[in-house]
Amino acid sequence: MKEILNKIALEAKASIRAVGKKNFILFGIAYFIISVLITLSYIVPVDINYQIGDPARETIVSEYTFSYYDKAELKNILNYIEVSKPYYYKPVAFHQQGFQNSLKEFLTVMAIERNEDFQIRVKAEGYVFSMTVWQYIQNNRFLLTKYQDRFDFVYRAIVRNFWIVDRLPDTEIKNSIIIETLEGISNITLKDIHTAPLEKEAILPVVNSIYPKMNPLFREAMAEIMVNLLLPTAVIDLEKRNAIIEKELEKNKLKKVIREGEVIIMKGDILTPEILSKMIGYHDFKDNIAGKRVILYLIFSFMLSVLIVYVFLKLDGDAFNIRRNVWIAIIFFIMANLSYYMAYVTRNYFAIPIFLLIPVILSAINLPVLLRNPRLSVFLLLMFDMFYIFYPSFHIVAFLNLLVITLSVAFSHRLLRYRTDFFFQGLLFGFIEFIFVLFAYYDRYSNITGYDLGLSILFAFGNSFTCAIVSLGVVIPLFEKVFNIPTRFRLLELSNPSTSPLLKKLKFEAPGTYNHSMLLGDLMEEAADQLGIDPLMAKVGGYYHDIGKMDNPNYFIENQDLKNPHEDLKPTISVSVIKAHVREGVEIAQKYGLPGEIIDFIREHHGTTMISYFYHQAAGLYGDQNINQEDYEYPGPLPHNKYTALLQIVDTVEATTRAYAQNNDRFSTNTIHEIIDDSIKKRMDEGQFANCDLTMREFDLVKQSIFKNLSSYYHRRIEYLKKKDKNGD
Repeated sequence: MKEILNKIALEAKASIRAVGKKNFILFGIAYFIISVLITLSYIVPVDINYQIGDPARETIVSEYTFSYYDKAELKNILNYIEVSKPYYYKPVAFHQQGFQNSLKEFLTVMAIERNEDFQIRVKAEGYVFSMTVWQYIQNNRFLLTKYQDRFDFVYRAIVRNFWIVDRLPDTEIKNSIIIETLEGISNITLKDIHTAPLEKEAILPVVNSIYPKMNPLFREAMAEIMVNLLLPTAVIDLEKRNAIIEKELEKNKLKKVIREGEVIIMKGDILTPEILSKMIGYHDFKDNIAGKRVILYLIFSFMLSVLIVYVFLKLDGDAFNIRRNVWIAIIFFIMANLSYYMAYVTRNYFAIPIFLLIPVILSAINLPVLLRNPRLSVFLLLMFDMFYIFYPSFHIVAFLNLLVITLSVAFSHRLLRYRTDFFFQGLLFGFIEFIFVLFAYYDRYSNITGYDLGLSILFAFGNSFTCAIVSLGVVIPLFEKVFNIPTRFRLLELSNPSTSPLLKKLKFEAPGTYNHSMLLGDLMEEAADQLGIDPLMAKVGGYYHDIGKMDNPNYFIENQDLKNPHEDLKPTISVSVIKAHVREGVEIAQKYGLPGEIIDFIREHHGTTMISYFYHQAAGLYGDQNINQEDYEYPGPLPHNKYTALLQIVDTVEATTRAYAQNNDRFSTNTIHEIIDDSIKKRMDEGQFANCDLTMREFDLVKQSIFKNLSSYYHRRIEYLKKKDKNGD
């Protein structure tokens, strides 16, 4: 596994170096936009600001199967349990020791010699006394320091008589509280409970009962001192009570279930407490799962995006190198995800299956036409479909609908031979949508009405035909214009001499070149069909490859009658005129806005071949050593694909065959065979096909196709020569 990942990483680095970073950056930007759409789909603001009795402002259909608790019902159960359950307190450990420490500290303060120091210390410690008692303590403080045992005795009497708690709960206590001691659980009634800090009135009766004959001021002083020293003997244990309440609540609460596809409320229905509880439960569930799902989906969507780029490169690296193909893929990538997001946002406004809100048909029709690569288009569409999984509106029927439409592209794209065929493809996709409408209602909508079904069928066919019309009238013409794409329909227009102003001009200004180009286009079409490449593209490339000859048509042999203007020119001048037709052809093509693929035919069809006639003429005049061979070669570049390589072969063979047929009485089918073999071998030896990927088997197919068609074309010439030889014998 590690070796495979390393291999992929190395290939990715090599691809980045070969293609450049810009295309990868474009895909990175596209992924960022899509990740935002995925995230937004899980945080779409939901209006649940409803009151019981309000009409619903939208239809809400559950996208999940989940359980929830009715919050209103839970609140009632919780209130009942809270009222019925007592409050728990736990004793304070080492309370007596704490009291004795506080008492000793107080008596130490009482024993301070100087009265001024004593008063300062009392204030610093925070002791509080009434005026009468404070006067008594100041006069008798040394006496009081000797009564430690009496204070202890009073303390023990107090803790025997009642509990001192830190606080009472905010809610009303019915009868008692529970205190857990080492001896067990005790129910303590309210009359045996006092809250810290104690009131003097709670302690004074205890002191009076123990020391009834003592000085009343002494008893009051002892009571107030105890008030200052006593701390709670028990503190409230809310954790224990809450745990008991929670346990009891778990036993009594009941889960309710909402199924995927269940209508929670229809638009206009009046809200009841039960429906409002369902709505709250539904939105709470969505909020709980949103965060986790978004993070997980963003990770998987990133991996899928990387896979798209990787397989794009593997399936057709040449297509990836063309910037417009990357732009087209990215635009439809974003459009697909935007449609998933918008379908989710608007799903409750239409009582139809959600896949009818996703215009996948628009991508299915246009992508194969614009990329001109059905296999790559199907792969990209499948990857786009996979992104639907990451949206909260995902449903298996809708997902299968996307997949079936995408897979149907593998054969339905062949229907699009003419612009009127869009309607037949729309009908096919409409039928697929109709079948899935029936599946969707069977699977999710048990209470379907005739109106809903009729509306969905209308959407199924209407969506399909609308996408076909928009594709035909807007999308394809717009993309053809903006990106200068040689779609089949654009190529059909370019291949028609009656609609192409450039072919009309070529026919009028250079009729010989026009006839040569028409023949070449036909030969190219047949040979391309044998190679499995686009015959129409090859045909149009053949038609336009020599348009540069229009500026000086008489300097090219196919346009000459009797006078050859090269007879009056030096070889160096003649060769510059001949070579210029490539550059001038490119300029004319750009002026007329021909697609880049057609311009490649013009630029590459001669490669770097030598213009032999004028080279040998110059060598005869000046000597081989006095001329530069490169001056008599076309500037290139070499053919970089099968189309332009095929054109070079066909152009060379046709020109040579035409020359032989006009000037040689021994012309025959064997001659054509020899010309084809010699021409291809010569170009291979020159390295003209070094940059294209033609195989030896494909060369054989090309030879067979050219031979078949040229033999048929020159059939009358060959038959005439045979009869002439026979009569001569």
